[in-house]
Amino acid sequence: DLPPAGGAARPLRPGARGADREPLGRHDGASRVWSGRPQGDPGHGEQRAERVRRLLGTLTGKAVAAAVRLRGRSAGQAMPGRVVERLVPGYLAAVLGRLPRGVVMITGTNGKTTTTKMVVEVLRANGLRVLTNATGSNMTRGIISSVSQQATLTGRLPFDIAVFELDEAYAPQVAAAAPPAWVLGLNASRDQLDRFGE
Repeated sequence: DLPPAGGAARPLRPGARGADREPLGRHDGASRVWSGRPQGDPGHGEQRAERVRRLLGTLTGKAVAAAVRLRGRSAGQAMPGRVVERLVPGYLAAVLGRLPRGVVMITGTNGKTTTTKMVVEVLRANGLRVLTNATGSNMTRGIISSVSQQATLTGRLPFDIAVFELDEAYAPQVAAAAPPAWVLGLNASRDQLDRFGE
C-alpha cells in the first residue's frame, strides 16, 4: 500500500518480507538518499557528493538535450542519458532516492506502455505528481534522459513517485542503480532472439 498523502515515505529494503521490512528514509527535508545499501543519515561529505551528482548530472543532461535539439536531430532521446551515465556515475540513485514514494518499475515483453499509462493515470487521479518516461525510451539511458529533463536545475524532482516502463533486459540494471519500491512484471517471451540469442 502507498503511504497516506502527505505522510512519511517508507522505501523498503529490497528482498525483505513482512515484519522484516524496515523503512530506509523519510521525506521531511532531511531525507536520506538511497545509494544501493541501507544507511543512516549520510555525513556532511556524502551529502555534498550527492548534491554535486544531482547538479552535474542534471545540467549535463539538459545541455546535451539542448545541443541535440539545436542540431535538428529528432532521434536523440537517449543521448543525454548516455553522456550522463558515462560522466556522472550514481546519478539515478542520487536523484530518484529522494522521491517521497519511491519508484515503480513496469517491465515485460508485451504490454509495458499500456500498463504504464494506466498506472500513471490512476496515481495522478489520486492526487500524486508522477514522473514517467512518456517518450517510451525504456532502457537505462532513456530513463536517465527522462529524469534529467524533468528535474529542476538543482537536480530536484518535483514529483511524489516515479513510474517507469523498462525493457526487460535493462530492468535489472536500473533496479541495481535505483532500487524500486514496487515492480510490476508482465511477461517474458522468447520473441527477441536477435537481441539475446539462445
